Amino acid sequence: MLTALQDGNCNKKTYSNKGQRETPEKSASTHWNRPQQKHPIRAFLLTNLLFDLLRQSPAARIVNVSSTAAFVTSSLNLDDLQAERSYNALLAYGTTKLWNILFTQELARRLRAHGITNVLHPGLIASNFGAQAQGPFKWFLQLWRPLMLLPEKGAKTSIFLATDPSVATTSGGYFVKKRPEPVKSAYATAANAQRLWELSEQLTDTTFLA
Repeated sequence: MLTALQDGNCNKKTYSNKGQRETPEKSASTHWNRPQQKHPIRAFLLTNLLFDLLRQSPAARIVNVSSTAAFVTSSLNLDDLQAERSYNALLAYGTTKLWNILFTQELARRLRAHGITNVLHPGLIASNFGAQAQGPFKWFLQLWRPLMLLPEKGAKTSIFLATDPSVATTSGGYFVKKRPEPVKSAYATAANAQRLWELSEQLTDTTFLA
C-alpha cells in the first residue's frame, strides 16, 4: 500500500494498493490473518486516517487498485467477512478485489463535493506478487509470467487517474488501460457496497463520512 501526498500546491493524492494471495495462518489469537480482512480494512482505514488532510484540497483524488479477478467471485457472503465458515485462497483473492470496487463506489457516493475516487485494474504485472504461492496458483503465475507487464507500464492507469485533467471530475469509476469499463458482477450493488462500509466501520471501530 502506497500513499503519495504532494503538499507543494496542495494537490493531494492517495493511492491504495495491496495485492497478495496468502496461505491462511491458523491462529486463535487473531482474526486478521487472511486477505479478506486485510484488503477492505486497509483501504478503508488508510482513507479514513488521511481524509482530513485530503479534504484540504479541492482537487483531492483517491485511487484504489482492484483486478479482473473480482469478476470470478462465485459468492459474496458479507455475513462471513472473516471467512470463518469456509476459505479458498483463490476465491478469497477475487472477493477482496471486488470489495475494493465496492468500497470505491460507496466512497464516491459519500464523498460528493469532498473529493474524487476511482478504482482500476492495472493488468498482470511482473512483480514479486505470489512469490510464496503454492500449488496451481504457482504454476499459473509461471505460465503467464512471460506475458506480464513491466511495473512501469502497469502503473500508467494509476498515474492517469491521479493526475490527468480529463478525469478530474470523474468519481466512482472502474478503469482498465485508462478507459472506464463496466463492473460486470451481480454482486456490485449499492446495498452490498453500503453493507461492506458498515462492516468496515464496525471492524475498525470508526465512523467515516456518516
